[in-house]
Amino acid sequence: MPRQFSKAIFLILLVAVTDAGAPVVPESVSFYIAPSREVCLHEEFEEGRKVLLFFEVIRGGNFEIDFSVKDSNGQLVADVKEQKEYHVKFYPSQSGVYSMCFSNPNSAFQTKLVNLDISVEKTAQSDNMWKQPPAEGEKKLWNSIHNVYGSLHKILSYQRAYSSHESRHRSVLETTSSRIQ
Repeated sequence: MPRQFSKAIFLILLVAVTDAGAPVVPESVSFYIAPSREVCLHEEFEEGRKVLLFFEVIRGGNFEIDFSVKDSNGQLVADVKEQKEYHVKFYPSQSGVYSMCFSNPNSAFQTKLVNLDISVEKTAQSDNMWKQPPAEGEKKLWNSIHNVYGSLHKILSYQRAYSSHESRHRSVLETTSSRIQ
């Protein structure tokens, strides 16, 4: 009975943390970019919160694309050319709407499929949730739950990345196979 009770409390705490106090909020979007076109996505980021961006070209041509990130004042945060995939980590210097633009300038015929993962660090609930100093056990439990959630988030990110890799490799194999036949 006590063991089941402790498991139930752990699960309730884990659900509460992942719903209300998750340290990272992941989003993922896939979209097509026509030849010689640019697609911009806009997202509001808060100052000082860690932002992780990962994109990968899944299908189309030589899989290379240009990517840039600009802050709300138009200042470049990141700018890369002809990449198949890329990771960007930054801390916004100001709150506002940031633009993430993808362009397909070198392709005259090939539409490309791109997957973008955006992860934004949320406010640490552990800083605000304690009205009085927590007991040492409560603080350790809270930190352990956050560590487990962070590890689960990494696993999900790796799974999405491997899925994107698999899609890209499958596209290459299908294209190669169609040329052989």
